[in-house]
Amino acid sequence: MGQQAVYRMLIALFTLTGVSGILWLALPPAAPSPMLAPASTPTPTASTAVLFPIDINEATPAELEALPRIGPVLAEHIVAYRQANGAFAATADLMRVDGIGQATYDRLRDLVTVGD
Repeated sequence: MGQQAVYRMLIALFTLTGVSGILWLALPPAAPSPMLAPASTPTPTASTAVLFPIDINEATPAELEALPRIGPVLAEHIVAYRQANGAFAATADLMRVDGIGQATYDRLRDLVTVGD
């Protein structure tokens, strides 16, 4: 039997006997309802949603960071490479970016595209 159930039984018992005012002082505050989301939980919006596959020729650094193993530094490397060398011709060209090897590319292969 849970702690809340015990408190409810005690409340019922003390209410019947007329001593309920004393019991209320000893009760812990009620736990928040699990059905309500905390106020700090962000709500997804169109600006934060990323659809896969991501076009690596058009993606912003923030969109690239949605990819596994791509943090802010690698996202900037991808954008810098694209700006210096032009559009990627194939997704495998990601391996030319400093910091992206075969293992990382293997994880990204199905999540990226180079356009239509």
